[in-house]
Formats: sequence, C-alpha cells, structure tokens
Amino acid sequence: QLFKALNTPVAEDIEGDDSQGRVFVMTCCLDYKATENPLTCTIDGKNISILLDACQVPEENRVALTDEDCTKENVMAQLQAIGQQASDGDCFIFYYSGHGTNLKDYSGDEVDGQDEAFCFVTPDGQVCFESCMSDDDFA
Repeated sequence: QLFKALNTPVAEDIEGDDSQGRVFVMTCCLDYKATENPLTCTIDGKNISILLDACQVPEENRVALTDEDCTKENVMAQLQAIGQQASDGDCFIFYYSGHGTNLKDYSGDEVDGQDEAFCFVTPDGQVCFESCMSDDDFA
C-alpha cells in the first residue's frame, strides 16, 4: 500500500495535554572525521538548532554535542544531568545524527537477537565496540 505525505497545516485546537512543562533537548551529531566513514551530520545539528530557536526552546534547556564530545560516557553523563532537572509534565527530545549498528543482544529482549546501537566515538574520534551505546543502555 502506498502512502503520500501532504504538507497541510495543523489545527491550532489540537486536543491533548495542555501542560506547560519545560522542553529539554539533547542533540548528538557526529561527522566521524577521524574515521574512514565520514559523514556531515553536524549540518543536521545546526538545522535542529535553528528549529529549536524557532520553537523558542530556551538555550539553558539544550545540550548539543558534536564529534569528539559524543563519547558514550559524556552522553550518559549529559542524559543523567537532564534527567535530574526534568520533572513531571516536562518533555525530553533526543536527536541523533550519525552512524548506527547492531550488537549481539545479551538481555534476550530482541526477537532477532540483535540490539540496535548508536555509534559514539572515543575521545580521539574513533568508533569501537566500547564506544557504541546499545538501545538497552540508552533506555
């Protein structure tokens, strides 16, 4: 079955939660410049920043990590810091632009036996098994 996306205006009177919670956003965008598989994902990060400005998300509620700052340890620390600030009614958005991979599922929660994983980097910009974060670790 074929579906077509249409750019149509969203009604202003959307039913749902009218809470006035805060919005927290974390972006991780990696170009992998020190690897044999470079990307240009920091461009995506700049575009998301422009979108966040347009949506009036306060700067103090944003964490933007790029390239060598996107180590597994740093990402986990930033996630925990945001978690300590957030409360009921707040919203958290995680935006990732970079490589992904599959890792062996050790918890047994994946039907295909594979966890999905973000390919973060080591402090020197390399990707290795230890620098990847599985969906289990992220959750």
